[in-house]
Amino acid sequence: MLKEKRCGRASLAGELFRAIIHHSEFTNPHTIRRCTNNMTGQIDQLSELFRDAGKAHHQAFFATDGDDPEWPLWYAEYLIDNVRPILGEELTVSELVYHLVTLSKRQPVFTESCTWPQYYAYYFSEQYK
Repeated sequence: MLKEKRCGRASLAGELFRAIIHHSEFTNPHTIRRCTNNMTGQIDQLSELFRDAGKAHHQAFFATDGDDPEWPLWYAEYLIDNVRPILGEELTVSELVYHLVTLSKRQPVFTESCTWPQYYAYYFSEQYK
């Protein structure tokens, strides 16, 4: 859970979460640059988990050049056992699929300093605090 006191700035997580919820681009250009500098332990763990899942998915679907129409289900099944203890929630695979699909539809254009794993990590950290 990201708190203002920890990062010492305006609530980065709040700004990111509002952007996610409202389907908008990040309003502050410095937000994305600060993304990697303000990660809490939970967000860092989630980000690493999503990054590892992305690599594993790429390897699993290398032969099809990453084409996987059921990617949310694959990711959810890959992530579920590790996401639960990080979030402290008993998510189901279906709930995780829902969030992954929702995020993929809301995903803003990323920069080099705020990758999709970080974006997803912030979302889950805010959703389950």
